[in-house]
Amino acid sequence: MLHQPSQDRLSTQSKPHTSAVLTTSPSHQIDQSSLSNQPSQPRLSSSTESQLPSTSAQTSLVSTTLVGSSQRMPATVLLQTAIIKVFGSGGDDLWARALLDLASQLCLITENMVQKLKLRRYPNRQEIGGVGNTLVVSYHALDVRIGSHCTKFTVEESCQILKKITRELPVNPVDSSTWNIPSEVILADPKFYAPGPIDLLLGMELYFDILLEGLIKLGPEKPVLQNTVFGWVASGKIGAHHPRTQHKLAHVCSAESVDDPISRFWEIETCWSNSIRSPDETFSEEHFVANTFRDESGRFVVTLPKRPDILSQLGSSKEIATRSDTSFVAEYLQLNHMREIDDTDNRFPSYYLPHHGVEKVDSTTTKLRVVFDASCRTDSGFSLNQALIVGPVLQDDILDISLRFRIHQFAIITDAEKMYRQIRLHPDDFPLHRIRWRSSSSEPLKTFELTTVTYGTAPAPYLATRCLLELSKQGANEFPLAAKVLSKDFYMDDMLTGVDDEEEGKYLCRQLRSLLQSAGFNLRKWASNSTAILSTIPPDQRDDRAVIALDSPATIKTLGLIWEPSTDLLHYSVPNWSQTENITRRTVLSDTAKLFDPLGLIGPLIVLAKIFVQSLWRTSTSWDNPLDEYQQQHRLEFRSSLQGLVFITIPRWATPSFNRVVLEMHGFCDASEKAYGACLYLRVVSNDGRIAVRLLTAKSKVAPF
Repeated sequence: MLHQPSQDRLSTQSKPHTSAVLTTSPSHQIDQSSLSNQPSQPRLSSSTESQLPSTSAQTSLVSTTLVGSSQRMPATVLLQTAIIKVFGSGGDDLWARALLDLASQLCLITENMVQKLKLRRYPNRQEIGGVGNTLVVSYHALDVRIGSHCTKFTVEESCQILKKITRELPVNPVDSSTWNIPSEVILADPKFYAPGPIDLLLGMELYFDILLEGLIKLGPEKPVLQNTVFGWVASGKIGAHHPRTQHKLAHVCSAESVDDPISRFWEIETCWSNSIRSPDETFSEEHFVANTFRDESGRFVVTLPKRPDILSQLGSSKEIATRSDTSFVAEYLQLNHMREIDDTDNRFPSYYLPHHGVEKVDSTTTKLRVVFDASCRTDSGFSLNQALIVGPVLQDDILDISLRFRIHQFAIITDAEKMYRQIRLHPDDFPLHRIRWRSSSSEPLKTFELTTVTYGTAPAPYLATRCLLELSKQGANEFPLAAKVLSKDFYMDDMLTGVDDEEEGKYLCRQLRSLLQSAGFNLRKWASNSTAILSTIPPDQRDDRAVIALDSPATIKTLGLIWEPSTDLLHYSVPNWSQTENITRRTVLSDTAKLFDPLGLIGPLIVLAKIFVQSLWRTSTSWDNPLDEYQQQHRLEFRSSLQGLVFITIPRWATPSFNRVVLEMHGFCDASEKAYGACLYLRVVSNDGRIAVRLLTAKSKVAPF
């Protein structure tokens, strides 16, 4: 493996997509002879690929397969290979040998290469199948930036991880001494004729982006040279050099059916480390620290983390955005969250955001929310989100926060009003947030620029949560209690926390309100099972459903759980099933997705739904054909049985004792042929001998096929 000097770079972080910038003039060329004197593949450690599946629900609809066959062959066929630069973590840029595969719909990378690069992988389950119905599963992917040794070409791509992509290529050594390759040709793989391992496979998505003009036919029984951004690649049928049995490889990709998403219901859980940040995540953090400040009012002002190569290619979306129309403008103008500009303002780059309204019937505050589509492609084929960097996830997950919510005697919840829009954009980024609007069809269209962080843009969640984290750091000395809660107990704009002393709770609420207001965030919809704590909150900032009569059925929905403050009980509501005459596989999957149970408290019911989904997966029934009579009856009975959920109540407080002397955690697990599960209980013993046992959390999975 050759190590290259550290270079400034950006690479894709979260959602898989591809972008590229190309300048065909030679730059920082690498001597071909020096490459040919080095191993044609990286020096890699022995493979340590994990066989554990992923916990993620993400599943791609694209797959590939690698199939080998053996027969008597009169000639050898060369496949296109190239030596490419792969940008690693912390400047550890490496050389790798890649196979260019026109028949593949996705890109692959070996486990050994991933470990060398030290880039963070993410769960992404893909069933990889193809010729002969062969099947292999990849459980992780990563985003990687690659480059050329003879042009300025760079590209970011998502690659699925496999222990091995294919066998060494070419299968047998090839004698190229009589081919008379022109001296001016810069080969993409100087040792294309020598068998060597393949570290990456670059598929159809990239293939036509890397081709350049130029084709050289070397003659009969000799390969064809094709010009690419990586140099000239050799491929094609060549003369018989090895009459013995040879091997022919087919690399075939196909798009799987939409059945794949349901695999998350029975995928085996595993743990993986987030300790190493990707280059994108590192860049986002460094960019935030270097470019974020607070204005005279205390509000944060942020600059979007961008990909300059894609931003420079952003086209026009003005006509697309003109087709949208909603009625939110008056509020945005009143709050100074956008400004009107001259329609002749031609600053570049700029982007017009399509937008539409979404009605939230169950919301107690915002009945209509506007959604901006920054993923809409411009006429150049690129969208704003492709030109922006997502950033890392900073907050704890729902399970962690929900578990802590159950530990304290007194629970407190609130949320930050219009959190994204309390964070201002740097004026340089205003042109990337333009909209077209008019109040009626008889009026001329006007152009506006949004001036705050906007929901629908790729880095918005990161920028918002990063500002909260920064505020917790800056306020740690003056507001120590609030700073701790702000850094640990917020999930996006929702806070779930608790205390064991009401006076501490009052003090915490005052600190939280002061700390958040210092940066322009208003906390509203406060609720608690303690009226004493709520007394510190102005009545207009409390959730109306938190102050309820004993005979009132009012409830508050928090992160998928239903919490009734007056009784301090958790319970579940019955989903609104789709009222269709015929139940299909699509209907079943939609219904099952509504059974959101992050704590696993109704696991015995949820696992029945998973088992049924898996049973449908075994059949060949299409997504929209009705189930057979037995299956439909089974599903209707399951729906009916869920009506009993309304009678299940679970104490929120999991450690109910004022003077506990013993606190124990007991775990149980079991398995059957259809499913397996585990649960954790807390057992509390008070000093007067009373014992309380509470189910804390549980997990279940269906057994793999």
